[in-house]
Order: sequence, then structure tokens, then C-alpha cells
Amino acid sequence: MPHMTSKKRDLTRKLLAAAVTGDVTAAQEAIASGASPDSRDREHSEPAILLAAMLQRREVVRLLIQHGADVNARDEQRQTALMLSEVIAAEDLIQAGADVNARDASGETALMKAVTRADRDLTRLLIAHGAEPGIQDNTGESAADRATQMGLTDIAAVLGLPNLPHQQ
Repeated sequence: MPHMTSKKRDLTRKLLAAAVTGDVTAAQEAIASGASPDSRDREHSEPAILLAAMLQRREVVRLLIQHGADVNARDEQRQTALMLSEVIAAEDLIQAGADVNARDASGETALMKAVTRADRDLTRLLIAHGAEPGIQDNTGESAADRATQMGLTDIAAVLGLPNLPHQQ
């Protein structure tokens, strides 16, 4: 990787800070001045789009997408922005081509994470866009398995599973 100039480093910091705080104006200024929309946090290698999506900074997510940010960029754990987002940012990521079945280092997908959080709306959105409930993580568990084990009858219904027995 080429040596980053002080100016470029400052612009990257400004864009990353804007992604965290949701400051669209600062993000626009950083990009207009030369910051890459694919800028990453140096410590954890988190892409700006992942930070913005994780913190539900929808307008910054949209701006980054508009400027060509990679919606499938991954952090050190191979997580994508879609895996860490909630429904509000997920819609924009999916429309921009985010892979709904991407797997992180532990084999988890965005759908598995949504089920674990019992996020029915995000689960519904992911299923509507082709997320596969039967994909297994590195331990052999799927989103469907999680819904069943957690007794999430409403999520199980979204996944197309038969009615679950009441958990004791």
C-alpha cells in the first residue's frame, strides 16, 4: 500500500468521523477534497460505509454509495455493512447491490445476524431480496436453526418454517 500523505490521512479521518456522526456535509467536503469513499479506519480496517451503516447514518450511506463506495467491502472479521445494518440502511445497501448471502469469517450471513437480533423487519427485507435461510455458518447452524432454537415464531414464519411449538 502506498504511503498516505498527511492531507490524505486528514481527509480519511474527516470522512470516517462524518460516517460515525452522520455529518453529511463533512462527508461531502471530504470526498470533494479527495477522500476515497472506500476509506477505512486504520486500527480495525472498517470501511466508512460499514461504520455509517452500523450506526444507521442513512444519508452518509447514500452519499458513499453515490460516490462509488464498495457496498460489499469487509472489515477484519469479513463482515459487510449489510451484516451490521438495520433495515433503514439495509434497503439502500441492497438496492446498490449488497450481497445478501455474503458470509463473514465465522460463516454468518446478514440474515443470521438479523435473526439473532430478532429483527423481523430486516429478516423480511433480506428474504424478499433472496437471502437463503438454510445457509450454514462454520458451526453448521443456519438462520432457520436459530429462529427455531430461540423460539422466534414470528421470525420462523417469515423464514417459511412450520409453526414452532411453544418454548417452555
